[in-house]
Amino acid sequence: MPKFYIGPPQRYQSSIDEEWKSLTTLDESQLILSTFIGIGSAACLALIWKIIFDESLPFGSPTWNEIIISSLILIFGHEVVHLLGFPNCGLNSKTIIGIWLQAGSPYVQYTSPMSRNRFLVMLILPVLILSILPFFFAYNQAGFINQLSWISVLNCIGAGSDLLIFSRIISIVPPKSRVIESEKSLLWKQNIV
Repeated sequence: MPKFYIGPPQRYQSSIDEEWKSLTTLDESQLILSTFIGIGSAACLALIWKIIFDESLPFGSPTWNEIIISSLILIFGHEVVHLLGFPNCGLNSKTIIGIWLQAGSPYVQYTSPMSRNRFLVMLILPVLILSILPFFFAYNQAGFINQLSWISVLNCIGAGSDLLIFSRIISIVPPKSRVIESEKSLLWKQNIV
């Protein structure tokens, strides 16, 4: 079963040799950039919603209280969706479900190396499921266009760091590598086959 933890992401405890390289993911400049990426991608997504479904994202609906409550639920839902990308859907002792009080953020962390591609899938799952999939439900007359559009856009704001880290991994980490999160960094090591 997953472990629950209050505090920042854990440091990788196994031995790190010189073949492991570090990619900083959570420094102040990265957080600022990820905020802009989240807001920018949410604005683009909101525009797409309005073009495709004119009745989406109405002002005044939901109310500010509903947006705040929905955002809090969505933040935890976003992290739960990340778990689906972990080995065994995160239902093992190598998974940490944490709350980083200083950052005011929940997080999930897998404490064992995984393939780069699996890590990329884990990173992008919340965007695919909570921001893109609602378009298909709305398009197929599932109703709830107002709610689906708000979930889609609000999730995209919070996914800015996922999108930034995804793009950095794609551009820096070779495809046949293993990766692991360690504190504020992503460690990676290229597999030699």
